[in-house]
Amino acid sequence: MHNYPRLEFHEYDDAGKKLNTYWIELSNDYITDTFDVLPDKDYGLKFYVLQLYPESKVDVFVPKKRH
Repeated sequence: MHNYPRLEFHEYDDAGKKLNTYWIELSNDYITDTFDVLPDKDYGLKFYVLQLYPESKVDVFVPKKRH
């Protein structure tokens, strides 16, 4: 996970090859601590992010379906 200037998640295979990058534009003041990724039957993946600032909460992000 990388969170500046946008929140990015990089997915790698077991050999270290990058498979996908997921990202979302957020404020530069958005500060995170940790995350978890779980499979989801509708979206493929769900990203749970512990936001520390500007407020303490868990944000849930899902990738947009590609057409």
